[in-house]
Amino acid sequence: MSFVAILPTLLFIALGLVMFGLGLSLTVGDFARLAQHPRA
Repeated sequence: MSFVAILPTLLFIALGLVMFGLGLSLTVGDFARLAQHPRA
């Protein structure tokens, strides 16, 4: 299997890991602040 064929899968996995890491940094205070002052 060529690298070009598995590249989209690797990119999706990398994006998922980045999003998971950012999600781990959120706290309850972040959601409370969002509930008090929504921008939209």
